[in-house]
Amino acid sequence: MKLPLRFNGPVLIFGGGDADGEAVSEAISLTKFVVAADGGADIALAHGQVPSAVFGDMDSLSSSARHASP
Repeated sequence: MKLPLRFNGPVLIFGGGDADGEAVSEAISLTKFVVAADGGADIALAHGQVPSAVFGDMDSLSSSARHASP
């Protein structure tokens, strides 16, 4: 991953915690880019989205999300 990251459009950021499926689906429809903070990568993947980047100390990131994310 090359820093700094630059996106030419809206970015959806997934964080840890509960995520309402309907709200997430609507947010996904409004953006082309997805990033996540730690365990938010698991939530993104659960909604069919592979984050372009994952930030944080990775203490709550699952092994499967670690392997699926860049």
